[in-house]
Amino acid sequence: MRHLTYFLFIMLLVIGSCTKEKQSPPPELIGYWQWEITHQGLPIYDLTPENTGIEKILVLTEDFGWKKFENDIIVDSGTFSIGHGTYSPSVYKTWIYDSIVFHNPVKTIPANWDFYEIEADTLTFCCCFRGYAGCYKTKYIKH
Repeated sequence: MRHLTYFLFIMLLVIGSCTKEKQSPPPELIGYWQWEITHQGLPIYDLTPENTGIEKILVLTEDFGWKKFENDIIVDSGTFSIGHGTYSPSVYKTWIYDSIVFHNPVKTIPANWDFYEIEADTLTFCCCFRGYAGCYKTKYIKH
């Protein structure tokens, strides 16, 4: 009985001392991103602010919030979550990727999942980062 009491006391201490570490998105992801170009899959066609007449801004915040503006009007918003993983379709290649899920509970489809890469001041979304071929690639420049 005494051993059981000690065991329960230690378990209570262990469980009580556990705290969930607050996570933050990568600092390089946070900020205002201006849409530069979207390369379409097939047929090959590039969309830009110049040929569409649409200026897009994506805002990502430290509290995992996001907003998308088109021509200075908010067209979408919600929260986002991030992930990191690997995908090995064969023994010859392993893809390492970062992913982002844009959540919007108001929409019919409440989430949009994508893969991203950041190089210097350029944020690129593309399914090719997980090994898919023939897909779009959208680039944003940080402001």
